[in-house]
Amino acid sequence: MFFKDRDASTLRLQSIETALSQERDPEKLFNLGLSCYRQKKLPEAKRLFMRACEFKDNEPRYNSYYGLLLALVERKMKYAEQLCQSAIKPGATSDIYYNLGRVYQMQGQRLKALKNFQKGLQIDCNNADIHRELENMGTRRKPVFPFLSRGNLLNRFVGRIRNKVSKHTSAKAFNPSKIVR
Repeated sequence: MFFKDRDASTLRLQSIETALSQERDPEKLFNLGLSCYRQKKLPEAKRLFMRACEFKDNEPRYNSYYGLLLALVERKMKYAEQLCQSAIKPGATSDIYYNLGRVYQMQGQRLKALKNFQKGLQIDCNNADIHRELENMGTRRKPVFPFLSRGNLLNRFVGRIRNKVSKHTSAKAFNPSKIVR
C-alpha cells in the first residue's frame, strides 16, 4: 500500500514537471496550480501560477493566486501585495479579495484584511474560506475605558490583564470531573 501511494505521488510530481515544461495553455496550468494549492503543495502551486502568468500576465485570477503563493512560500509581501492589488478590477471574484486579505493578514494589517474579506463577502456571501478567516480573526472586545482611545496605554495594559484573567477563569469555570454527586 505504501509503495502505491509513493509511486502515485511520484507520478503526480512528474506530471507537474511535465506540465511546467510542456503545457502552453495558461488555464490548464492555473487549474493544476489550484489543485496543488488545495492539496497544500504550495511550492508546486506557486510555480504553476507563475508559469500561467508568463503566458497571460494580465489575467486577474492568475496574478491574485500567484501573489498569495509568493507571500506564503517566499514571504515576498510587497510584491505579493502589488500582484493581488493589480487583480482587483471590475468583475473581480470573492477569491481575489480573499487572496489580498490573506496577504494583508500575513503582513499584520488586520484592518485592511478585514475590509477585503468584507468586500469578498459582498460578492459571494457563501465563500467558506472568507468565513473561516473571519472566524479565526475573532472579534475585538470593547475597550476597558471607552472614553480613552483603544491605543491608550491604560486601555492596552488593563485590557491585557482582563484577557489573561478571563482566559484563566473560563478554563476553570466548568470542570465536569469536580461535580459532586
